[in-house]
Amino acid sequence: FAFLLHDLINFAMFVPGSATTFFALLAVVIAARWNIATRALTTSTPPPSEPEILTAQESANHPSGREYLIVSIALVAALVAVGVFVLAPVNSAITELEYARLVISQPVPISQVIAPAQAAFAKARQADSLDPTAPLIYAQWCLGVSSATQHRTRLLDEGIKSLDEAIDRDRFNASLYRLGARADLMRWEAESSDTTHLEKAYSDAWNAHIHYFQDPRTIILKARISTLLAEINLSKDSKLATKLATEALNSLEHAVLLDKQRHNYEQEVRRFSERELKEIGGLRARCQTVLNKRPD
Repeated sequence: FAFLLHDLINFAMFVPGSATTFFALLAVVIAARWNIATRALTTSTPPPSEPEILTAQESANHPSGREYLIVSIALVAALVAVGVFVLAPVNSAITELEYARLVISQPVPISQVIAPAQAAFAKARQADSLDPTAPLIYAQWCLGVSSATQHRTRLLDEGIKSLDEAIDRDRFNASLYRLGARADLMRWEAESSDTTHLEKAYSDAWNAHIHYFQDPRTIILKARISTLLAEINLSKDSKLATKLATEALNSLEHAVLLDKQRHNYEQEVRRFSERELKEIGGLRARCQTVLNKRPD
């Protein structure tokens, strides 16, 4: 039983080698116990010798062959139930996801793929309501192809909706919040007259920072969005604009400090590039401009 309980971690029991060994040993145990339980009922078997005779108390405390058989059947039934109610839906979800990937990889115009992809990924999401993989892949596809079609706004909305579903399934994944912030930022850029998506991007960036507070690039993303909100609110709410600009400046300083603290082996691979350092300088200048323009 301990083996079966531990095996729930990764279901290695269903690997052919493990399953063959387990069920072979289980068959040996059942056969041996069944033989002991039925030996006394056969007339051809001689009566047990004196040392084999158990006292009444020992017999009462010793499990019978029938009890072992019942326990074995229960364990096998539990394995079958896991296979039917746990593994089968997961395998179905994998199949649906592979089909959905095949749909979006077809060499046809994007406009002809949108509806089939939406239907295929909907089935993949429904097949496994806990795994964020299907909604994440669909969101990445929507965001990736949105700029190459006239359905940009529709695809961005689909991507954001799918990302929100992925976040609901995995609320502690900082990368999902970070991608959500970028998607919301793209949506705002497509229709900048409405700041709703920019405010949602700010919220997602904060959540990404909370779940991975030592990532400099997430901090830069948050500062970029704060700077945009500060510039937009400068003529509407100067106090809010000042707060956002100050927050962005502090975030930029924090990100640069974290980047300088990287280990030597990370410097060439993960340090800020020249383009990123240039962007940081530009954000600092824009935040300072907001602070200089605030009314006294």
